[in-house]
Amino acid sequence: MEQEVSALKKLQVQLDAAETVFKTWDLDSMNLRKDQVTARLDSVSNFYTNRNLIMEMPVGLLMADFKNAGKAYKRIAGDYHRVKEELDFSKGQLIRMKEDMESGSMKQEQASQYLSEESLAVKSVYDQVFKMDTIFMRSEKIYAEFTPQVDSLIATFKNSH
Repeated sequence: MEQEVSALKKLQVQLDAAETVFKTWDLDSMNLRKDQVTARLDSVSNFYTNRNLIMEMPVGLLMADFKNAGKAYKRIAGDYHRVKEELDFSKGQLIRMKEDMESGSMKQEQASQYLSEESLAVKSVYDQVFKMDTIFMRSEKIYAEFTPQVDSLIATFKNSH
């Protein structure tokens, strides 16, 4: 049963790493960013629409890149609760499995089978969290890079009245 206990500990470490990354995200902040991106995009779009102007290619490309950040925030915010549930469920499964192994109420064959199944679930949660984190970090970079340019464009529009 030593091998199973070792495998269980490794799975717990993976989940702890995923949970640590997950806890760095602030859902309210992501929703706020998404709303800020949308407001800025609407402001630029309205400027062109209200004046029957065609958006120049550089502005269109800037808006498309900026919009990608908004979509990513929206996607992460949408997946947040589902991934949290999966993370919490897997943690609970591992805790119960550890208790059963320590109490001797789980046989080695059963433990091996459950660990095999749970390792797939842990890998899935782990991969989802780190994929979401990569998307989040990329979005933060886009937001930081393009927000000053978009704000400058909006300021130019306001000054052109």
